[in-house]
Amino acid sequence: MSFGHVEALLGGNPTDAYLMNPNDTAIREPLFVPASDVNIPNELIALREDLFAIIRESAEDESGLTSTLDFTTNLGLIKPIFLSTILGSERELDKDLNTDDVVKLQNIDTVLLSVEMPDGSKTKLSW
Repeated sequence: MSFGHVEALLGGNPTDAYLMNPNDTAIREPLFVPASDVNIPNELIALREDLFAIIRESAEDESGLTSTLDFTTNLGLIKPIFLSTILGSERELDKDLNTDDVVKLQNIDTVLLSVEMPDGSKTKLSW
């Protein structure tokens, strides 16, 4: 399992139904940016694998997204992930980390979406 964040470009054409690599728009898929040199505890890896399996199975053909998963019925799995993430981040932040390392930790599991507007300008959204 890899940890990191996703970057994608959504074109200004309203008929486009795909996300593009923001560095090469000929590639019609988002760019995964791995977080290198980040120490993720094994217990967090195992919890995340379970959660992502449940998310994947929450829709037909294993096409589930977080919006297809009922989080209220899965709180028993989700709470330990948050706690493990918070505790793990605190352990990592107690070390002497440089600014780049702190940013890598904060960006794990985020999405940076650049949206091209009809006038050609681009707006960045992150979540």
